[in-house]
Amino acid sequence: MTLKEAYATHKPLKFSFMIDAYESLIGMIGGAESVRKLVEIGVWKGNSLRMWHDALPNARIIGVDIPWTVSAFKLREDRIEVMIADQSNPEQLSEVSKEAMGADIVVDDGSHKAKDQIDAFLALYRHVRPGGLYVCEDVFLNYNEHFTTQNEPTMLDLASEIGCYLQIKAVNMPDIARYMQIKDEDLQDLKPSNIFSVIAGCAYGRRKSTISMDVVEQVTSSTKSVMFFQGLVAFQKGDLPCSEST
Repeated sequence: MTLKEAYATHKPLKFSFMIDAYESLIGMIGGAESVRKLVEIGVWKGNSLRMWHDALPNARIIGVDIPWTVSAFKLREDRIEVMIADQSNPEQLSEVSKEAMGADIVVDDGSHKAKDQIDAFLALYRHVRPGGLYVCEDVFLNYNEHFTTQNEPTMLDLASEIGCYLQIKAVNMPDIARYMQIKDEDLQDLKPSNIFSVIAGCAYGRRKSTISMDVVEQVTSSTKSVMFFQGLVAFQKGDLPCSEST
């Protein structure tokens, strides 16, 4: 069953345009049959888990949600597991990270709160397999006051900064030095982090960043690409092995 067919059958709470994005993303990592593990935060009644189950025939599907979404926890089908955890709880998120070890795909469709999205990403992304995907859905809610506070960093901010830093890493230092009008004698002191702090604001309307530069550098070092689709943002891991730390 194709992903679109599974979507039509099980009718999960996802926009149809997201399914188009997922088809492209899954194709990038070898196709549906190559996926062995998918972890999804936020599964409510479990319709999305059934969709993934039917569309990814060889995958272990792990759903994560808070206790009052009781419908999903009754779901115990072949290759489908559901665990109780709150992505806003660090200890519970740590337990989820153990399940995410070596995952082909991690999906965040949870609380949609900006802080929760970033915290979950930083906890789970390092465990995604090389070449695998981390997808955060409904990022348009980063602009909604009910899901973020003024001047609070959002998932779109983080994704934009990582994308900008990837470009800086791709350009040689002399070219950047000329762009920034840096003297030759000062070139030896030029570091990517210094450059980033000066010009990365262009990535998201020059909004002041409150995301740690160390975080951006660390995530970028293991990231191959950042992709923006309608309604979601996706990160593809590079070739570095997934972290075994929790």
